[in-house]
Amino acid sequence: MQTKMTPADRLSELVSDNNIPVTALFDVKSRINDWLAAGGNLNDEYMWMQVRYIENIAKRMGELGGSL
Repeated sequence: MQTKMTPADRLSELVSDNNIPVTALFDVKSRINDWLAAGGNLNDEYMWMQVRYIENIAKRMGELGGSL
């Protein structure tokens, strides 16, 4: 049985597998905290938007050889 990956799982995976700039991590952490404080849920589409943001940074970092 395969379990569905959550946005938090994917973010954790991206952060552990890539050299994401600390500023981007703090930005996403702040956005997520604000979202949750406003009544959002960890599985909302907004969370997947944050995943895509970090995925794009990871992709860009790879294209630039690790520097942004």
